[in-house]
Amino acid sequence: MLDHIQDEEIMEVDDSEERENILGFRPQKEIVYNKLLPYSADIDEESNEALAKIKLNLSKSVLAKELRPSVLHWTRQLIKYIRLYGLKFSKEDHVIFINIYLELIAIPDIEVTLVELFISALTKLLKKRELLSRSELVIEWRPLHDLCQRILYSKNEAMGLEWFPSSIDGNLKAIIRLCAVYFPSSATQEMLDEWRPLLCPFDITVAQGLKYMELFLPTLSTTEEERSSSWKLWFDEIFTVWESIHNGPAFEAHLIGLFARLALHNVGYIDWGPHCGKILTRLLRTFRLPVGKLNHMAKVSVPLQHDAIARWTVAMIGGPSSDVVLQHIENMFKSIESYYYPSNYGKWTQILLSFLQSITYKFTYRIHKERYKKDSWEGKTPKSHQITDAQISRFVKIVKPVTFLALYSKLGTMQASKVLQNLATLRPELVLPELLEKSYVALETLTEPHQLKGCMSALTSTLRTTMRYSKWYTEGRSHVIPLLFRALPAIDSNDLPKSLVAFHFISTCFTLMPIKDCSGSIQQHPDLTEEEKNLCLATAELPDFVIQFLDRIFSVVESLNQEHSTQSVESGNDNEGKFNAQETIMISAIHSSVAITLIQCSDEIYQRCLQKIFDFTSNRLIDGTSAVTSVMNLVAAAAKAKPVIASKKFIPYFCNEIKELFRENPHLHLEEKTDKQLQWNLAVLCGVCKCSGRLLLEYKEEIFEILDLTLKVEAKLAYQQACKLAKECLTSLTSYYETELGSVNPGKTKDKAYLPIRDWGKCVSPWQLEMTWHEPDKAEILMGFEMIDRYLLPELEILSNYACSQIDLSKDELLRNLTIIYSFTVGSCHLLPDNEENKVEIKGRKNIVDLKSWNVKTLSLTEQYKKVVTERGKKAFGLRRHIFETVKNGLWRVMETKEDDVKSILKIVAIYSECLMFHELYKNEFDKHWTIFANGKRAMQDTLRGNKRHQRLLVIDRVILQHQLRTLAYNRTQYNEITHNAMLDLLKLSVSHYSAVRIAAQRVFFRGMQLNPYKAEQHYLPLVLENLRKDPVENHKQLKGTLHLLHGQIDPTSSAVMSMHLVGLSKVSLPSESLSAGGKNSSYLAYLHQWDVISQVWPALINAPHSDRPSIVKLYNKLAFKIQSTYNTIAIQVQVSPGAVKAAENMLESSSQPQVGEITLTGVEERLREQNKENLMLYNKLVDDLMDTVENGKLSWRYKHLASGFLSFMLRWDASLNPRVARFFTSGLIDDALSFRRVCIIAMASILKIQQRKRKRVMLTPEEIGGIPVSTSSIHPGDRHDNKWMQYDSTKLPKTAEEYDSTIFIEKTHWGYYQWPKKLKTYALLKDDDYKIDRTVDEMPEDEKVLFEYFSDPAFVSQLMKLHALENVKGKDKYDAKRVEMFKGLFRNFADSFLENFRNELEQLSKDSHESSQRAVAELTAGLVMGTKHWNFEKVNSLWQWLVPVLQSTVDNMSVETLKDWDLAYGHMVQNRDPRKLHWLFEFLMKDPLSGKGGSFMDATRLYLIQGGMHQQEWRVSEILHRLLTVIEERLDHQYKNVRDRMGSVLASIFYYDVTILGEHGRFPPKREAFIERIFHRLSPISKKGTHIGSKASETDIAGACSREFPIYEMAEDVVMATAASDISEVEPPLLLDSDIPEQVINQLQQGLRKMFSSDGDLSNQDKEMMLKQFMEHQQQFIPPGVNQELLRDIAFGRRSQSPKSNAGIRDELESDDTTATSSGRGTGIVDEERSSAIRLLKTLMKWIISAQRVCLQPTIAATLKLLPLICKMSPVDTQGSDEELHHDTRVSLSCLAQSYIPPDQLKLVVETIGQISESSSWHARHTILKFSQIFIFNNLFTLQEKKDCVALIKEIILKLVADDQLEVREMATKTLSGLLQCGLLSIDDRLKEFINKNCKIRVKRSKKMKPESENIVKNYQEKLRNRHAGVLAVSACILSSPYSIPEYLPDLLMQLSNHLHDPQPIESTVKKTFSEFRRTHHDTWHQDKLKFTSDQLSILTDLLVSPCYYA
Repeated sequence: MLDHIQDEEIMEVDDSEERENILGFRPQKEIVYNKLLPYSADIDEESNEALAKIKLNLSKSVLAKELRPSVLHWTRQLIKYIRLYGLKFSKEDHVIFINIYLELIAIPDIEVTLVELFISALTKLLKKRELLSRSELVIEWRPLHDLCQRILYSKNEAMGLEWFPSSIDGNLKAIIRLCAVYFPSSATQEMLDEWRPLLCPFDITVAQGLKYMELFLPTLSTTEEERSSSWKLWFDEIFTVWESIHNGPAFEAHLIGLFARLALHNVGYIDWGPHCGKILTRLLRTFRLPVGKLNHMAKVSVPLQHDAIARWTVAMIGGPSSDVVLQHIENMFKSIESYYYPSNYGKWTQILLSFLQSITYKFTYRIHKERYKKDSWEGKTPKSHQITDAQISRFVKIVKPVTFLALYSKLGTMQASKVLQNLATLRPELVLPELLEKSYVALETLTEPHQLKGCMSALTSTLRTTMRYSKWYTEGRSHVIPLLFRALPAIDSNDLPKSLVAFHFISTCFTLMPIKDCSGSIQQHPDLTEEEKNLCLATAELPDFVIQFLDRIFSVVESLNQEHSTQSVESGNDNEGKFNAQETIMISAIHSSVAITLIQCSDEIYQRCLQKIFDFTSNRLIDGTSAVTSVMNLVAAAAKAKPVIASKKFIPYFCNEIKELFRENPHLHLEEKTDKQLQWNLAVLCGVCKCSGRLLLEYKEEIFEILDLTLKVEAKLAYQQACKLAKECLTSLTSYYETELGSVNPGKTKDKAYLPIRDWGKCVSPWQLEMTWHEPDKAEILMGFEMIDRYLLPELEILSNYACSQIDLSKDELLRNLTIIYSFTVGSCHLLPDNEENKVEIKGRKNIVDLKSWNVKTLSLTEQYKKVVTERGKKAFGLRRHIFETVKNGLWRVMETKEDDVKSILKIVAIYSECLMFHELYKNEFDKHWTIFANGKRAMQDTLRGNKRHQRLLVIDRVILQHQLRTLAYNRTQYNEITHNAMLDLLKLSVSHYSAVRIAAQRVFFRGMQLNPYKAEQHYLPLVLENLRKDPVENHKQLKGTLHLLHGQIDPTSSAVMSMHLVGLSKVSLPSESLSAGGKNSSYLAYLHQWDVISQVWPALINAPHSDRPSIVKLYNKLAFKIQSTYNTIAIQVQVSPGAVKAAENMLESSSQPQVGEITLTGVEERLREQNKENLMLYNKLVDDLMDTVENGKLSWRYKHLASGFLSFMLRWDASLNPRVARFFTSGLIDDALSFRRVCIIAMASILKIQQRKRKRVMLTPEEIGGIPVSTSSIHPGDRHDNKWMQYDSTKLPKTAEEYDSTIFIEKTHWGYYQWPKKLKTYALLKDDDYKIDRTVDEMPEDEKVLFEYFSDPAFVSQLMKLHALENVKGKDKYDAKRVEMFKGLFRNFADSFLENFRNELEQLSKDSHESSQRAVAELTAGLVMGTKHWNFEKVNSLWQWLVPVLQSTVDNMSVETLKDWDLAYGHMVQNRDPRKLHWLFEFLMKDPLSGKGGSFMDATRLYLIQGGMHQQEWRVSEILHRLLTVIEERLDHQYKNVRDRMGSVLASIFYYDVTILGEHGRFPPKREAFIERIFHRLSPISKKGTHIGSKASETDIAGACSREFPIYEMAEDVVMATAASDISEVEPPLLLDSDIPEQVINQLQQGLRKMFSSDGDLSNQDKEMMLKQFMEHQQQFIPPGVNQELLRDIAFGRRSQSPKSNAGIRDELESDDTTATSSGRGTGIVDEERSSAIRLLKTLMKWIISAQRVCLQPTIAATLKLLPLICKMSPVDTQGSDEELHHDTRVSLSCLAQSYIPPDQLKLVVETIGQISESSSWHARHTILKFSQIFIFNNLFTLQEKKDCVALIKEIILKLVADDQLEVREMATKTLSGLLQCGLLSIDDRLKEFINKNCKIRVKRSKKMKPESENIVKNYQEKLRNRHAGVLAVSACILSSPYSIPEYLPDLLMQLSNHLHDPQPIESTVKKTFSEFRRTHHDTWHQDKLKFTSDQLSILTDLLVSPCYYA
């Protein structure tokens, strides 16, 4: 069915042999657009020259070991080469380039900024995977892994000893993914051996191990042998591990990414069918959609990579399991369909939209791979598993409904449009008809703008498919012209978004279709089909449409903002020529849409349009800059389309008009006020001159005459417009541009038999493109030089005379002169060759390698240009120098005489920019152009077909961009005098007194910096730094400008790019970025990543005279922040590995052309040593200079803080520490300034890390350490006998010096749990190590002596701890991990040398209960314990002897504020430590944790601290967990809530390790199942049948009989609800009677009677007696058993037999834990302690369930389900008056259980439990289990669907509850049934129909003669009413299960439901609610939905849905 595009398939011509003959090698992949450039014949020679230079100099750079600047420079040049020419080198060179960079990034300790650039080059080299097979390129994985380990998990970076670029992580991961394809399959086993030991699921290392697996493991295999040696080694194992994880931890994302990649690379080799339900179930859970009524969203899963899971899902389609997979996908979208509805907006919306777009794109791309992508070494999907046409159709039908819903969403318009684009490409016949139908409706009603914008956006996206002829959908083209007419009203100047969408639609239409009236072609083409004939006839309307469209455009132009009028500009408005955002967007939209329209017009239609534009421009005069600009663009568009016709029409007329103006007013040139007509005419003429340069030759004299008249006028706007005219003429004469821009090749349109409609929607490939370029010929170049001679040179002469003081010019005259010079300089940029004379030598060290790059030239390649320039000689070559020198002289005359003439200076800066840049456009203009192109390409791309087939206009645009990209690729070959002087002048202007001048000059200066050669900044840096030394008071502006120069600048975002965001278009990457990848664009003078720069700048910044002006302070702060955020470590010691040298030699030895040849280098090693020595010298000099500055004591606190920051950057792991730095930071620890102390603390931690001495490490096997054999044949995760020796055993603790010092401790907690590593790297025993714990001062290096000196001083330590104990910011101080690191380093490096000094402070502070003091103790204690890692037993034992009492003291002084601090402290103490090392601490924590001393807070505190300590030790402390469980098990019913809450959390930690992985269940940790079995009997008091404790009024059998079906309770309902909602103090004391009737019934009766009496006004007691008697006579059947008239009388008259409790007593009862006693207990005042205890126990268990759900990997097991019936029973339906804690716990615990992922083998158990609860006598339990079921089923939807027995059981349960005795249960069951039908778990099958028919047919008729005593009759009536109501409820559920559609069965169901409208209550109410909800959900689509009803049905529905008139 996809053959509707196959006929257009055009393969790329294989000309590889021809190219090999031309180039000398067979290129890998060229950029095809270079072949379409006008100078393409010269590009091969240019690229060969460039490649030869790159190969030679890159190899030479590596051999010379000159990473900076040589390797850096030539890597940038290679990236530039690839961007310009593609992979235009041989396969051999391709492999060598890759190997060179792989070796470079593998250099040990290489500078990471270099790594980032090398990765950028590697990315471009490896991006085209099909070019290199695994047999041609093999990459070793180990170097990349080592680099990953160094960067992603760097300890030095965490300690501030190394600084990496922020983007390196993402770039490194990306390159590893590209390299993973080339890892040998044999490496898989090595990787598994490396990372399996990390997979302890409780440890953070599991994320590291799985991340490595996701990145590295090879998954692409082409043979069975490769599959067996790669992914088959681990798939079953890792997938089983994933199945074992149920709560969605963060590391699950890595597993998803791995499986998605595996599925993508192995379609057809893995049967995913059995796993599809599990996969999509987990996906559904991650959406976190609100379901049900529990109103709690448990954090059960982290958001997954929806892109990855979409890729995985699509890869599962195909083969035998395809139907299963597609059914699951269909069910998934059906279940979430309602969440796509526009009104259902929430935080899930963007997630769902992203997934929808992703899965559609992945599906389309897979079809592309299987059917259209070229074959490569990767192989194709087996035919048996390729997606079939039927499966494509089914997928489209699945996704289409939700896509149309999302189309109107607030966020989803663009994404839904993209989805529809892909779907329409796959199946136009299924998508386009519905889209067109919706679009017609939206276009007819412009009052719904969101629908209009959504539909038009979708139409635009699908136009390519709509307009393409397809035998599957032939009607698409016939809708285009009607839609165009309907889109016209959307163009509204008052509604910008709507107008933009309309412009986009119209311009896209015309991009795809030639605009020609083909109605007369019917006779010429007898072979036309009927559809083509109709289409030809319809095109007769196109001329009228274009005219109407232009009329709309003119109306918009006339309404444009008049803000920038002529008067405002001439009055000196600074915003001249600037537009606001809306104006900019509108002008751009008008220009682009009109340009495309006119380009596509036939000659006849174009003539009409041109006349229309001519009439408008010649007869109108509109003031305002925006309107004038728009008109100029309109004329330019017309001239670009048909230049010959337009120029003849406009140029003579408007030239005459201008001349006539000057004839009528001879003094016009002297008027300062601009003549509006002159400005208008010049603007039109300027627009028309943007045509072909050859046509301008015909009108040369007229143009020159106009320029002669207008360039010298006084009016500013007039001469500015004349300058624009000159610039446009020069640009047209000397530029390259395409002259035929239509959608059809020009040769084709000349054929008389050509029929345009057959080219509608057609696309072309670059190989089909027939481009006709404008190439400047000799005459045009000569005219350009003639204009320069005639206008530019005289102006230069005037300026030269002015500079020499021979003449004087006013400000206006000078500005006009400079404006003319600037315009001619810009327009003639191609005519000003680069003058390479007068070279200026760059200061600094000379490089071995030549850094002179090749130049990319365009115009200078042509023979015509060369001839003209040669003829002109020096006059041509010296022109740029002449312009610059003249302007330079003029600048300094201005600076001397008119320094305040800012506008003239700004114009001079602009001229400098042109002299420096040598470009025909700026990078931001190119970026804007590329953004527009990329968005257009993405909007219209064909994902299915791929390749490079696009609209001809788009392909031409891409070729033009390639030409522009080449112009941007200019490299200054040498540093000449012009550049040098210009940069110096700009530097001076950058510190001007005027901010506008400073800003402009700085911008140009930074651009020049990017173009300048390496080290050119050395010429400017001294001048910049000199300004820092000047007096800041007298030179404030200079200082400000200098700081800006040092700070650098960020180019502002262009308005066009902002406009793209306004219209909803996303950001795209720009290719020009790659030309400067890793370049100086991200650098600035304060940090140029060079030692010689920062060694000058940083001390100068600190030594600069201080200024307290706010602007200077702010700049210093910004500069400091920028340095801090961008600083990356600069290498001191540079090295190049032998592997890199060998790879470079391979490049030189390569036989591939162009050959490089041999080179000889001498003195490489000596030069490298000198460089490293110089780097070290500069580093030490910088440190010494900074220290000299801070030690002189003259710095203010702000500069001192800045200096300390610089010094902290100089702390390095690879350089020895300067003792002066150590003294500076150590002394700063007790400084008065808080911020400085903070810096010193951080620096001190780094210093101590530098000073850390290395201990000896040994590699031992687990058997050698533990003495127990380890099984290596299989994997058995968990605690086993071979790792038991690592666990805490109180009987085998090392309690003697001999035992302790001879034990090898295993610090890493993950080792041994999942799998043992082959060898463990651990510390050697102290006796085998020369590590000396105690050292004398003489044995310490100088920097350590400094620290020893300070910390040996008790006064220093005392002051330090006092400062640490101060409260800095109340309520905001936090536990400081850096302080802990500092103390840890002290005690690690110096052992107990300072212990006595700190001990005294610690003991004193521990007795202080203040928060800050306790926090200081916590930090010190944590650091102290962590620092004892390498102490011997004697020291450790001595420490704990006095530390334990101190810890006890801190526990006694614990407060709420310090609890978190101590939790963190205990966590730090035990993390990454062998538990046997810390047995003193563990035994202290376990000492009587629930003693009750200190009250409940202390009990909870001790448990909290134990929990923190145990959790860090993970699975290795099972014994302690058992002991802790024993302690708390008997106290689970604790009286105090805070203790119970903590015990619940502790239980979650205790059972955290009770998991099953790979079928292995832990042997030693406590087991949940056994625990529940032990304590379950204690819940028996609340598990008795018929007992409900959840609400204030308990349930009894009698109360259960009372429902709202009885009239008296129906009357009382409002009063009851109002009373329940009121405050407890306002509640009337309960009426207590001597009766067995429950209080609930009595209260309901009391409220009902009160309402009955009040309805008739004030009644006497006699009246009340009468009413009671009548009620008893006629309503006896509705009165509960046991209630007689006497009791009613007592209730009615408020008689009490007992004294009521006071309000205070009621409140106390409600707030106590015993308020949940039974009603009988409440009535008698007896408290059932057993019940209270059981309730408290249940509350603790529910806290455990809640906590476990958040942290446990397998939170729900079978044993946990035993608690579900109790929780349901305790959950109150009416929350008013209930136990708030109980209500909260039941609701949240139920939600957690319901949201759990249940393994498929346990689903039946859960469903059976639901069934048991549904039969409970407690209607509260039945009601609650329905709410539970809703969430449980949704969160396990697809796994449940695979269990047919479970589905059948669920259906029976729900249907039974739909007919429940209790109304509330029935209603909740109806909602549940509706949801299950909607999500697809249940269907309207025979069973459900039988249920409906059976119950709805029951007749309910109550006889008027029914006597009250006829109890059986009453019961029979109630039963029939209930059953009939059940049938109606089932019908209601079926109707409401389709909220946004009308299935076939729905009309009949609605009619059936209408028959019950007059049934008794509550049936009548149900019917009305159902119809009301149906009307609400179908209101927006009723115009379509009503078509599915018959006229009779519609009549009935109208009567039901439309409210009757009030006056009827």
